Amino acid sequence: MQWIVATTAVDALDQGPHALNLAFAATAAAGKGAVPEWVLAGAASATDYGGPLHPAELSASYGVGSTRVHLLAGDLAPSVAGETNKYYQQQIELRGTEGSAWVSLNQGGFSARMQELRD
Repeated sequence: MQWIVATTAVDALDQGPHALNLAFAATAAAGKGAVPEWVLAGAASATDYGGPLHPAELSASYGVGSTRVHLLAGDLAPSVAGETNKYYQQQIELRGTEGSAWVSLNQGGFSARMQELRD
């Protein structure tokens, strides 16, 4: 597994942990471990739920062995085709040398071997 992109249309503190949990479960299943060795993140704007402000948009990259995990949250996240509920706008894409897979929270998914992608 070379990289994973996990996204959620809501802010990182709302659904970000769930997206990361799924991504790190995938790295663990691939034998890469589940604990990041490094993290690089950037955030913009703020959301106020009556307490401390936290980022409304977040982009973060995590190094887990040779796998790179990227989290996009808030307006930075791409939308899930066919999904109209903002809270269901969650998806994860996995890419590796053998193929790729994409899974959404509510709209299904697909997988393909690299040869199928080349054809």
